[in-house]
Amino acid sequence: MDAETLLIVGQYHGNPASLTFFDSEGQQQLSIWMNVVFHDKPKKSSLKNSMPPIKGGGGLAGLLGGLLPESDNKSRCLIQVTDDLMSFYCNGNNLFNLKVKGFKTTAD
Repeated sequence: MDAETLLIVGQYHGNPASLTFFDSEGQQQLSIWMNVVFHDKPKKSSLKNSMPPIKGGGGLAGLLGGLLPESDNKSRCLIQVTDDLMSFYCNGNNLFNLKVKGFKTTAD
């Protein structure tokens, strides 16, 4: 993972709609188009100074694992990733989900 990865969150009508990752040279590495989904009232959690591990299979999980910092294994949280859903958990609670509408890399 490049320590200089930049993530830009795009919006549509005030809601998060895309995640775009750039490397230290400003080259786009990955774009994800998504919708935020809450099953219940959103839960709060503190992720300060802790990178949750990326769990899951498929192409998107591998791409995110290569772009984001490695987990310090101290986190009580995790991000479960498939090619169509990213679920954020902390202390066993589902905080929110990102329904992935599509993604592409520089190779696509």
